[in-house]
Amino acid sequence: MSLARNPNMPYAVAGRQTQPFERMHVHSNVRVPAAEASVDYDGRMSYSAPNSVRRRREYAGVPMRAAAALVVIAVFILSIFYLSAVSNRSAVYKNRQQIVNDMQSLQKEITELQVEVARARDSSTICYQAAQRLGMVSSQGVKPIEIYAPNTRPANADSSLSAGSVAAWR
Repeated sequence: MSLARNPNMPYAVAGRQTQPFERMHVHSNVRVPAAEASVDYDGRMSYSAPNSVRRRREYAGVPMRAAAALVVIAVFILSIFYLSAVSNRSAVYKNRQQIVNDMQSLQKEITELQVEVARARDSSTICYQAAQRLGMVSSQGVKPIEIYAPNTRPANADSSLSAGSVAAWR
């Protein structure tokens, strides 16, 4: 004989239980008529919940409108973050493009200056400018003249800065 059909066993402890003598919770739509009990009817009354019993609300979730509002707020905040990131990326791209343009213009200037320096370093240009601007003459065919002028330096020339590094530190 099973535990459910034993007349000596109380109804609360019939079947498998996680804790002994715990109460059973039965929904209000449960009805066990005596006719379906079987031939081994043990005489116990079948449970039938009255119509006044309210069903417990075990749903502890968020209402649909609150969830929708929460989703809309989250989407709004994420879109603000996305737009901020896009504008930052655009500013960085513009800054990078400006730097690249500056580098290209500086490279053009460097190339032009290198050509100009190469022209200025040419020996024929240097000789021409020296003759025209400074009035210099070529040293070819001119006899050098040596000049000795001992009175052109001061008497304490050894202590001057031109005397050397040792005299300058004294």
